[in-house]
Amino acid sequence: MQRLEVVDELRRVTQSIPPGRVLSYGGVGQRMVPRQTGRAVGRLLAIGAPEVVWWRVVRADGFLSTVHRSPLIAAEQSLKLSREGVTVVENRVPMDKFWQED
Repeated sequence: MQRLEVVDELRRVTQSIPPGRVLSYGGVGQRMVPRQTGRAVGRLLAIGAPEVVWWRVVRADGFLSTVHRSPLIAAEQSLKLSREGVTVVENRVPMDKFWQED
């Protein structure tokens, strides 16, 4: 599979996460065809492909890992999630409330 096809698959999966819900990097990877690891999903999201709904992807524990990359990106992610009704407290989403079920 070529990189463009993988990014298209990433786009498909992230766009399927409804507003007000989040999914972990590993959860995104499990829904991709072929499956990807959470680490691979993180690398793909870092590319910044258009139309990828990156802000709805968080660590499995709900932490916004963008905090480690850039405080500005983390603030943008937190704002986008908040506008969709997702609670973010101390850079963490309560996964019991906002996890995207199958």
